[in-house]
Amino acid sequence: MRAVSDRTADILEAACRVIARDGADGLRMGQVAREAGVSSALIHYYFATRADLLLRAFAAVPAQQRRAWRVVVVGPHERSSGAGGKEFLDTLQQMAAQLQIDVDWVGPVFDREALNAIYRRARIFVYPSTAARGEALPLAPLEAMAQGCPVVTSDLLCFRDYLAPDVNGACFELGTGDPAERFSSALRILMADEALQRRYSAAGLATVQRFTLPRIADAFIDDFTGLHRG
Repeated sequence: MRAVSDRTADILEAACRVIARDGADGLRMGQVAREAGVSSALIHYYFATRADLLLRAFAAVPAQQRRAWRVVVVGPHERSSGAGGKEFLDTLQQMAAQLQIDVDWVGPVFDREALNAIYRRARIFVYPSTAARGEALPLAPLEAMAQGCPVVTSDLLCFRDYLAPDVNGACFELGTGDPAERFSSALRILMADEALQRRYSAAGLATVQRFTLPRIADAFIDDFTGLHRG
């Protein structure tokens, strides 16, 4: 059996060949799968989206524990928004059905008050990003904190500007291989502990006070002043 890192390298090399030959515009996972000699399902296994990873992690939570919970997925699926398109949404919905997970597919929410209401209703907010590159300062976890919702993220460095593991939220290690079990473990702990949920909620509300507009503006002014003096 080939190591995960070897298979991942094969898929990346295949993607590079497709881009070099056909260009990056309109690149499809099916093209990469054919070039690498693997199934499209395997491509999605090694390069999971946040929603894909969430479904597999939630499915690993014991059925009795997750019975009182429901997954709500908020966000666009259109390719024009940078998502995977209708085809991938169909794949996710089929996966949820096969895993027997009840999911509310809300779609994009652009109204600020409506989005805040979703954060307030949620008992846990998850942002399991797998993008080691491309994430600067993800705002959605901060938005959830501002509404008192406890947060779970991956352990990417981009979250460390505001998330202190086991202080104001939980994080799981992406590491090598499939991180779904580590994500699921973090979920199980938080889902079972209402006192921990309240502690993360209170600590998150305190954290967001460091990211108010006046404080961010002052930080920018200090940075630009330092550059000017330099």
